[in-house]
Amino acid sequence: MVKPYRILLSDKVRRMQIRRAYEYIDAIQSYPSEWAYAFAPREAVEEGGIKLESINPIPATYGAVDFPELYVDEEKLLEELKQRMKGSYVRAISRALEKGVLPYRALPPETFEEVLKENPGVIAEVLFEAFIPLNLRPENLGFGEGWEVEVFRTEVQLIEPRLVEEALKEAERVIDYLAELEQLGESASTIREVWVLAARRVVSAEKTMEDLEREVEVIIGKLSGVALAMTMLFNRLVYAEPPIGGSAP
Repeated sequence: MVKPYRILLSDKVRRMQIRRAYEYIDAIQSYPSEWAYAFAPREAVEEGGIKLESINPIPATYGAVDFPELYVDEEKLLEELKQRMKGSYVRAISRALEKGVLPYRALPPETFEEVLKENPGVIAEVLFEAFIPLNLRPENLGFGEGWEVEVFRTEVQLIEPRLVEEALKEAERVIDYLAELEQLGESASTIREVWVLAARRVVSAEKTMEDLEREVEVIIGKLSGVALAMTMLFNRLVYAEPPIGGSAP
């Protein structure tokens, strides 16, 4: 029997639009966890010499998820900046954006972060990734239009989702939840070599995590029972200068 797929955050956060949940997502992904294993972009491994930084994925009942890139609505961003900056500065930023300069490079990082925090409506889309541990390599990798799918074999820390759910229920703050998760990683996780399916796609920031859960459940339902109902603990390595704030494709 296939267990329900759930991103292991509070119901309140799971029901928020992704753009409204940005603060929670950022707090978790920026947490300096030190798991035993990390996943890196294939291009970075093959090319070498590329600077990477680590993000902490969000636990799920099957694996984990992350949101490594945000894409903003540039018109809304400029309208927001007009309330904060001199017109000449905003015009200079507008010209930079027209040339393809990413917003987080075109203006001070603290200003960009402040805008996202105070007006998350500027976030238009996000890149969503779901990592699912598998017993066997699946034969079918057709999960619907829009999904980019990758399968690889690796060692990873696995932990029973019920232990993570218990930690979530007991935690009063996000930082407490993450600290408890680290303790569980040290005492209750096992190292196992498994196949991992990584499914990624760009989604509207109007979606909720519950919306994304339903989409991932469709994938798990097509995996012919090979998906492991275990939470994965790992670091996701991304480019040190990701296109956060880039124009939506």
